[in-house]
Amino acid sequence: REPFRRIPFYLDVYALNKSQYWPREEIRKLGIERFAETVKHASSIPFWKERFAKAGIDPNNFGESDIARIPILTKKDFQDRDVSEYTVPELLPKSRKYSTSGSTGRPFTFYHDEPYELRSSTMSERQFRAAGDGKRFPVVLIRGRSHVGFDYAPHHFFFLQGYNSGRHRIRDLEKLVSSFSNGVILYGVGSSLLELS
Repeated sequence: REPFRRIPFYLDVYALNKSQYWPREEIRKLGIERFAETVKHASSIPFWKERFAKAGIDPNNFGESDIARIPILTKKDFQDRDVSEYTVPELLPKSRKYSTSGSTGRPFTFYHDEPYELRSSTMSERQFRAAGDGKRFPVVLIRGRSHVGFDYAPHHFFFLQGYNSGRHRIRDLEKLVSSFSNGVILYGVGSSLLELS
């Protein structure tokens, strides 16, 4: 709602729209550089420092071949630890708290900081523009709750509790979609979109 907050958003969208046409090798190189920066930064956090040490990864000398050595983690690895052990505690007050629905039996709580939300929003914007072949269509967000990445996107929220609830609300969705005479983008979980189609 505050115009000055859109400045970094528009700059980021501009940069992403340019970089998507870079040569593959240049994109790959940047990806590895950013990955190495992330690993180096994460190594100052106890949880990650311990994981990297066990995998024999040197965060100060991280290369492409080290990516495959990063251990695969589960939600349980995080649920059994205090959040301050695997995040930067100073960022927590400035971050939004989210949680999964708990469909596996144990809900999982996690945090998104402001730079993550900005980048998610700009990536969503680039996807929407690509889907519309450069033209910006309205977006109908089909989910059980709002989703990160929609802070800047004009969208319409269509509540859908789960996979099987789509068939019970198909007429409501048809009514909403038909109100957009020039086209619309449906955005949601793949299984729900498949059920609706």
